[in-house]
Amino acid sequence: MSTGILGAAGYLPPRVIDNDQVGAWVDRDPDWILERTGIKERHYAAPEVSTSDMACLAVEKLYASCPEKRASVGAVILGTSTPDHNFPSTAAIVQGRMGLGRAFAFDLSAACSGYLFSFVTAHSLLSANPALEEVLVIGADTISKVLYQSDRKTVTVFGDGAAATRVGRVPDGYGLLTHTLITDGCHADYVGQPAGGSRRPLDATTVNARERYMVMHGRKVREYFEEVVPKLIHEVVEQAGVSLDDIDHFVFHQANPQMLADCINAMGIDPAKCPVPGVLSGNTGAASIPLVLSELRAERGDLVVMAAIGSGMTAGAAVLRWY
Repeated sequence: MSTGILGAAGYLPPRVIDNDQVGAWVDRDPDWILERTGIKERHYAAPEVSTSDMACLAVEKLYASCPEKRASVGAVILGTSTPDHNFPSTAAIVQGRMGLGRAFAFDLSAACSGYLFSFVTAHSLLSANPALEEVLVIGADTISKVLYQSDRKTVTVFGDGAAATRVGRVPDGYGLLTHTLITDGCHADYVGQPAGGSRRPLDATTVNARERYMVMHGRKVREYFEEVVPKLIHEVVEQAGVSLDDIDHFVFHQANPQMLADCINAMGIDPAKCPVPGVLSGNTGAASIPLVLSELRAERGDLVVMAAIGSGMTAGAAVLRWY
């Protein structure tokens, strides 16, 4: 048996932030934002809404049509870079609120690659433990809460969202066929949140210096994406014994729709195979891949490629045969 996705559901908060609003924050014309990012709008959680709140809403939606499957959950993995707290884990909070019995739960920090890393981790857990039936894998981020409103490198791109997937065993020949995950820690300064951890705790100095907010070197991130993502996709496709033309769906982390369009064109991929909901939701971090999966119109037997990069720098790609 292999490991596949048995169901997916997403949640976007109702508050919509369009380019008129962002343009006013960063003193740029809305058309300038659209031209450079490909994003028309993004969603922000309300001030009182946390990452766990959105994750729970996605989980409720996931099990709405199959409530009996909650009893099969043996583990919860939540990919996020905006947890409710440094500790306890946000996954533990979700596990408790959702009443998931004795399922063990933990967060996985790989930023925007968080869902892909979490999915592969779930595959490893299921492969190692025959008694484990299903793993609930979630990607969720409230990135709006770590954005500085006047920083056009970040506030033009990011939004909030959550999505949850049921990951379990599928017949041989389906599910995860091959994957590659990498980390280039020498580039850890490309994207991050300077203060709030053990190196630079939040205090009056770091707060006044606005170090609790995300910083991103946009050009370096783009160069990393352009260098790494096509290479990883070609690698996993070759490992799977298929060609790019054989792939039915490409599920990209929605880093930046304009950057994705350039990558898709450079690789010679049919744009019709590449859904880009990030146009209307922005970059939702670890939530973006499962949000695409929640809307994917795949049929049994279709070949699906997932690919992402994230702070760290982290990156990965995987090939699945849809079940």
